Amino acid sequence: MANNKERDKFCEKCKKEFDGVKIVGCEGNCANWFHEESSGLTNKQYQVLENCDAMKWFSVKQVVSELLELNMFTTNEHVTYAEKTKTSKRKGESVLLVKPVATQKADKTKNEVKEKVSPENIAVGVSTLKQISGGAIIIGCDSAEDRDKLKTEVINKMGNKYKVEIPKLYRPKIKLIGVYLHDDEEDLVEKICKQNAINEHEEFYMKILKKIENKKMKNFDIIIEVDKITHKMMINQGMIKVGWSRGKVVDHVYVKKCFKCWGFNHIAKDCKADIICANCAEMVFM
Repeated sequence: MANNKERDKFCEKCKKEFDGVKIVGCEGNCANWFHEESSGLTNKQYQVLENCDAMKWFSVKQVVSELLELNMFTTNEHVTYAEKTKTSKRKGESVLLVKPVATQKADKTKNEVKEKVSPENIAVGVSTLKQISGGAIIIGCDSAEDRDKLKTEVINKMGNKYKVEIPKLYRPKIKLIGVYLHDDEEDLVEKICKQNAINEHEEFYMKILKKIENKKMKNFDIIIEVDKITHKMMINQGMIKVGWSRGKVVDHVYVKKCFKCWGFNHIAKDCKADIICANCAEMVFM
């Protein structure tokens, strides 16, 4: 439950001094401390957090900060999921990820890279330098050529202490709901494009990931991975025609969840935490 920052004397929210009361520390970059009441935790939740080292707590300030970085807050203007979650906000920006092998803070990674690597010496322009979780930093360049030159320089200067890689290109996924298919349906991508006037372009990509059969309705939900341009086009259409049927198209967002500790980003078979009851959030003793 405790974070790595030395404990403050005052609660970050109410600004009152800690005096023998229950406190909780944020595990995020803000690393602030709060009274139990100020944290928003119930007494049962506080007890579970106190007794389980694998569980972490993040303050509202930290969560809001992460959401702002991802531009996840809604606005009056319609913004697609792909536009919200893309790594780079600058058009054409090429991104490099530098992550430490050992555990350390992101500001240390940033300072070491800035100390040992000089962009001017290799004639590279840096447009973004941002700290992220896990002690890593993201470096943005105006072109893929500059990014590749910078990657080589960072690897040469930083040695084996850091992993330097180009992040995998994110492609949004959509879900096509309630369409009728034959058992031997082939060339589904081609049929979808022809029936819905989806034209191929330079970045065109479409792949059928999964067909989920609804036996009661005798139809299918289809999970499709597409490029960002095609994604926007299909979302704006709202309904997609497939053969003699048409189905509603929505963003498909999958969040990996553990049904043992009820945490995220892992599944039960890989979980090392204690079993937590989904109803009362207390540990279950077998």
